[in-house]
Amino acid sequence: MSGSSPPHRSAIPEVRSNRPRASPLPGRRSSHPHLPKSRQATSPHPIEHCSFRAILHLDVKLSELDKGFGMPFCDISIVPVPTEKKSAYQKFSERMAVIYREFGASRVTGFWQDEDASDGANFHAGNALATYDTGSLPNFRKLAGAASDETIVLTITEWPSRKARDRGVKAAVSDPRIQATVDEEPIFDGKKLIAGGFTVELDVN
Repeated sequence: MSGSSPPHRSAIPEVRSNRPRASPLPGRRSSHPHLPKSRQATSPHPIEHCSFRAILHLDVKLSELDKGFGMPFCDISIVPVPTEKKSAYQKFSERMAVIYREFGASRVTGFWQDEDASDGANFHAGNALATYDTGSLPNFRKLAGAASDETIVLTITEWPSRKARDRGVKAAVSDPRIQATVDEEPIFDGKKLIAGGFTVELDVN
């Protein structure tokens, strides 16, 4: 109304308070770095009843919630895994993913290489191949030193920001559950693991 004084600042709702709430992992207290304690909740269902596919579905929602709090950051690793141990590795990686999610990771995604779709020639312009020596193109198998009975596994761990990643990784590697894996029968050769941290510079949907 003309002539009315502007509303007091306290009467204007905070934008952040209108953000959609994200459900916590079943059986776990939400420890998302950007949710206040008043918005954290627990579920009566045990974590064993939540499939890994459902966890990834929840991760997408949390990743959306993190927008505006800094550029996402990703840890990417590749490692050769004995093909016959795929089931054991899947169970191991799901355990690790749950732990990293607890410490702030937005999403953990694992990929198994399809050899039939990994011909290096498929990733270069046809007229450029004539300038390359036959067999000179690098590939993941050569890079990781994979044996004939191993499959390359690539894992991407997404974090809301570099700060969240540094904090989360430090906490995760010190967690007793991860420390205990040193005494387990190895599923893959850890000396072949290649990993690094990456900033996200392109995200086209």
